[in-house]
Amino acid sequence: MKMAPKILIGAAAFVAIAYVAGFFLDDEVKVRRDITIDAPRDRVFVLVSDFSSWSDWSPWVQLDPEAIFAVTGAGMGHRMVWESEHPAIGEGAQTIINYEPPRMIETRLDLGGWGDGYGAFVFFETEGGTRIVWEYNGQMREGKPFLLKPIHTYYGIFMDEMLAPTYERGLAQLKEVAEKPATPSIAEVETSEPETAQ
Repeated sequence: MKMAPKILIGAAAFVAIAYVAGFFLDDEVKVRRDITIDAPRDRVFVLVSDFSSWSDWSPWVQLDPEAIFAVTGAGMGHRMVWESEHPAIGEGAQTIINYEPPRMIETRLDLGGWGDGYGAFVFFETEGGTRIVWEYNGQMREGKPFLLKPIHTYYGIFMDEMLAPTYERGLAQLKEVAEKPATPSIAEVETSEPETAQ
């Protein structure tokens, strides 16, 4: 019986130390995944930099087909705002803040309760295709209520584990879409038809 209070005191001390440490541990989060796509860099760039095209490959669109996505603008300042009841999507927005076609785009992310961060897509030409790198960078304590900062610090430890599978799924779907043969237009089909003999 005498050990019980000591165990409780030790556990409380551990929790207190861990909580205080959460104010000082590194809260920077980086998630980075890449894939090589057998398609021209210009084509891959358009699929990513035009948020209207995200419905074709975005992993979040498939998570909740009922989610609302509103897209405005183009190029620098291009913006997408979303709203969903799915806990993995929630409400948020991303805006292009750096636009260098067809090399890279950088976005400012507003992830609602998860805070803000930065996303980036970098496109590299490879032999016969494109290598794309998808990155997320954020500060877990930035903008959080003071007493919740340590908790968000520890969330950051698991961010790669939580976010990376979604990035990998999105890149795989992007690869599938980008590598599909282009569908010929009606005009192309008509001009390709053989002329009838006179």
